[in-house]
Amino acid sequence: MARVILPLTSVALLLGMVAVACGTDAVPAAPELDAGPTAQDGGPAVLDAGAPDDPDDAESPDSPIPTFAVGGIVNGLAGTGLVLQNNAGDDITVAASATFVFATKLEAGKPFAVTVKTQPTSPPQTCVVTGGTGTVASADVSTVTVDCTTDAFTVGGNVTGLAAGNEVVLQNNGGDDVTVSADDSFIFATPVKSGESFAVSVLTQPSAPNQTCVVTGGTGTVAAGNVVSIAVNCTTERYTAGGTVSGLDGVGLVLQNGGSDVPINANGTFSMPPQADGSTYDITVKTQPTAQRCTVTNGAGTLQGANVTDVTVACVDLFTIGGTVTGLAAGSVVLTNNGGDDLTVSANGTFTFATPVSADATYAVAIKTQPTDRECQIVNASGTPTVNVTNVTVTCGHTRCRTVGGQLWCRDVVGARSCNTFCSATGLSPPTIDDATWFAAQNEAHECSALAAAFGVGSTNLGAWSISCAEIHGNSMACSTNPSCPTAFRLTPTIAPSVYAVCPCGDATACATGNEGAATTVTCPAGSVITSIAYASYGLPTGSCGSFTNGTCHSATSQLMVEQRCLGKTTCTVNATNEVFGDPCFGAGKRLYIQASCQ
Repeated sequence: MARVILPLTSVALLLGMVAVACGTDAVPAAPELDAGPTAQDGGPAVLDAGAPDDPDDAESPDSPIPTFAVGGIVNGLAGTGLVLQNNAGDDITVAASATFVFATKLEAGKPFAVTVKTQPTSPPQTCVVTGGTGTVASADVSTVTVDCTTDAFTVGGNVTGLAAGNEVVLQNNGGDDVTVSADDSFIFATPVKSGESFAVSVLTQPSAPNQTCVVTGGTGTVAAGNVVSIAVNCTTERYTAGGTVSGLDGVGLVLQNGGSDVPINANGTFSMPPQADGSTYDITVKTQPTAQRCTVTNGAGTLQGANVTDVTVACVDLFTIGGTVTGLAAGSVVLTNNGGDDLTVSANGTFTFATPVSADATYAVAIKTQPTDRECQIVNASGTPTVNVTNVTVTCGHTRCRTVGGQLWCRDVVGARSCNTFCSATGLSPPTIDDATWFAAQNEAHECSALAAAFGVGSTNLGAWSISCAEIHGNSMACSTNPSCPTAFRLTPTIAPSVYAVCPCGDATACATGNEGAATTVTCPAGSVITSIAYASYGLPTGSCGSFTNGTCHSATSQLMVEQRCLGKTTCTVNATNEVFGDPCFGAGKRLYIQASCQ
């Protein structure tokens, strides 16, 4: 109960005022005063008003209504510009993490609603209000909490140049790995808060093929948005294919790989221009060096993460293959070397194959096609060259002829002509036996057998030629293609192209010519020898075989020197030199013509 202490004079005056106000004349008795100092003691009087203790009862009608503050605390504020408001107004700007109080106080029982009007920036943040709504009681509100967190953004960019099937592993700030398998955009899984740094790097480079990826714009500080500008450019590693060149003596060697040419001037190592890893290479010789042939080993493959150094280019010298043809009377002989590189020779003299042979290879000269009326044989036909080969000797003569029973028999591979024509065409005398002898020969088995043995064939065939029996036709004996050769299958008057005629010819005439300094060879048919020298002249003779004549210059020793070297031989060689014959005409280019008779 509230107590009012007044002086006694004031108490009396107060009581009188009350009586007047109430319209009574009586003045009430003075109340009993509380113990304490009395007026007589000079102290105040104490009046017990008897009022209740309710505060509202103590307020006068003109007292102000009490109000209360609304506020709280802000946590985690890093940015600037945070504006809070209460009940959609009464804005307050908060600059740092601290307590705050709105300017306007509220009466008890009034609602409050604290919200974020403006979120902070620099760095951007998101602030969330907790406990921001309610009703004001009879005390200040200080329990509003505003928690601010800095915004986070993604970090990413684009990968370019990544080879098909390859992959690159990127990381940010030493972690948060991301694998990229094709040219495309990428984003790290973990966002980075605004204001914090990022550092993008390559953790694992692509390896199939090897590539190097370079990051551009990979470091910085996250601002107020996603980072999308990081560029990762990948380029394929490049390697060389090369090796070693050995044995190079010539000039002009050029190696090629695809469209790239590299001249090679000396022995040693070489490298072709770089290529992308995983690409193929195929090194070949584009241009051979002079007088050499170079061969590439291990020249093709695929680059696989390193330079290739095991390609070998070995060069060896090249040599020409050739020799001399003698005894060729008419037509031509076709020669081959190593089964190819055909060479047609139509006259006596030297020859050289077009394709040279390397020092590490062999040559093998053979006759592919014999002349029409003669057969040729080869001496020194094969070997391994160390210098240009010039000693292959091709000797042509009447080697299609054999002597059987004292008679010279010769094969005519042309056919469809008489023996008179055949023998004359080959430089032999026409047949000297009569038809009776011919007729007898075809019916004598031993004659056919003797011919078979003489020509080195069996009793059946040599190609289409069988000599198991014979037939008279046009002064020639033709061998049937039927081994049994019964009468019903004897040859008709026209000799078939597949049949070889065998003719008895007379003595052969063998001729040879050669220029001064040359070795001139005379060859008789097999089984016959040179019985006489019909003509010999060292000087300036003219004419052809069978009609040679002396020229304005002639050595008188010609006949003697040739006879001494040739009589009784199947083949003889005479050097056309002044040492053998003397010099019949000084200063003139001389030649040697020989015609021999063979039996």
